[in-house]
Amino acid sequence: MPSPENSAYIYDHVRSPRGKGKKDGSLHQITALDLSKQVLEAVKDRNSLDTSLVDDVMWGCVTPVGEQGGDIARAAGLSTGALFANFADKNEIFLTVLESENTRVIRTMRDALDEKLDLVSRLHTQLMRGYEATQHNARIVLSAFVMKWSQGQTPVNQVGQMSDLIRFVLLDTLKAAQARNEVPQSVNVECAAEVLEDLCLANLRRAYQGSDDSGAFDMERLAKSLNAQIALVVAGLKAA
Repeated sequence: MPSPENSAYIYDHVRSPRGKGKKDGSLHQITALDLSKQVLEAVKDRNSLDTSLVDDVMWGCVTPVGEQGGDIARAAGLSTGALFANFADKNEIFLTVLESENTRVIRTMRDALDEKLDLVSRLHTQLMRGYEATQHNARIVLSAFVMKWSQGQTPVNQVGQMSDLIRFVLLDTLKAAQARNEVPQSVNVECAAEVLEDLCLANLRRAYQGSDDSGAFDMERLAKSLNAQIALVVAGLKAA
């Protein structure tokens, strides 16, 4: 008879929702990581599970590419809400949550692209959807740019990934506008994307400083300031 230390016990069974695997399917806005987190959180909540007693998470993934690439079991186990994290340090938890936030915010910004709008409104809509997606995790995002990592073990490119990805989204929008002759072919849209990136993060810092106890932003005030800033950048491009 096997000893308890070498035995497996089934306490519960939970599965994620299912949908058709296509780009506009019912679950297309939910990442593989989010689906995994939902299952782990359900196991924890339904059983009042003390996750500090969990030493490991084993997880199957048929196609580990794209958003479900890497060690998705570890990422899901470290995520906020589940925190099957007896095997993690605080830096790793922070980076895992930040990576999940990056994916969610950037996907939201790309999905918000509406080519029927004028360029100022197009950029404004993308950035505002990004702000709305990240406002309740603003502390995590901002901390990534000021935190002093112990022993220098965390590369700067990991910490600044969201900033780079935001710039790439905005640059894609500006390049498409340039291809349609909405701005002159001669202007440096890469420089404009860098300016908008810097404005984005500065606005996030100011909005968070002025937020209420729940972390909610004054979205109306933010929207007005952002619209004026983008209008100035676009006007500068057209006048160059």
